Amino acid sequence: MPKLSRRRLLTLASASAAALALRLETTSAGIAPGARSLSGEGSLQVRRNAKLLTHSERSRFVNAIKLTKEMQSRHNPSVNVYDYWVQLHYDAYYDPAMPAHMAAAFPPWHRWMLLAFERELQEIDPEIVIPYWD
Repeated sequence: MPKLSRRRLLTLASASAAALALRLETTSAGIAPGARSLSGEGSLQVRRNAKLLTHSERSRFVNAIKLTKEMQSRHNPSVNVYDYWVQLHYDAYYDPAMPAHMAAAFPPWHRWMLLAFERELQEIDPEIVIPYWD
């Protein structure tokens, strides 16, 4: 896969999220009709509160995160998977050329970034879903 610039990733993520938002009509429960897992098969993946994860779920999640430190990033082979996503997130906050956190595109960009990182985790453990925490 060719190396993508951070600016291009932001542009792609924002455009993709905006297009998806236009297509989805949510039910009163806030879940899109016919929603599927990220792979398009099986049941809807639900984010759970991190405080409510079982010991096993938490261990599997933490272990998958740790393993990303040992995997080479497909987007930038000079760094590992974890550091690539950390740097992308850092740049999106502090780099004036890519102010994702300070712009209207923040919600779709951040959602895209988490989904992309989650897909990396699912290559390690297909059952991983990034939990939420308050």
